[in-house]
Amino acid sequence: MRKSEKIFNGARIYERESQLLERIKTFRTSPSISQETLLKEYLELENEYAKLLKQAIKITLVGDSNQRKLLLANEKIEKQKEELSAAYKKMDILARTDPLTQLPNRRDFLEKFQYEIHRFKRSRRPFCVVMGDIDDFKRINDRYGHECGDFILVAIADLMKSMV
Repeated sequence: MRKSEKIFNGARIYERESQLLERIKTFRTSPSISQETLLKEYLELENEYAKLLKQAIKITLVGDSNQRKLLLANEKIEKQKEELSAAYKKMDILARTDPLTQLPNRRDFLEKFQYEIHRFKRSRRPFCVVMGDIDDFKRINDRYGHECGDFILVAIADLMKSMV
């Protein structure tokens, strides 16, 4: 049964319930009804009402089950969204940071530099840029090896970070 059919069935239950209530009002206001007829109608109404109640309970249980499934799906989506956001942040840091020195790389530098230029144009507040270069660093790598060169780069990067 499709969702639209379930909604329709729910509406039919309430419509049928209204009809039964109208029928009860008719018997209650009728002066010339025998007790036997009244009992017979009462039993029919009771039976019909019990069927409607079972259908309403069934529809409610299906709705509750679907609501639980929807809540679980929403929780899963939220968790995945948080994981994706964390992964994006990590990827952004990796894309902007030198893995050896943990200093900003060229991409990050250029973006920050452009931002500072725009900020300067708006506010006219000065800013400073610090860049460094190690002259003839290739000779260190060639003479002492890349491990030694990496050690020196990390040491210089740490020194620069501690001074800023």
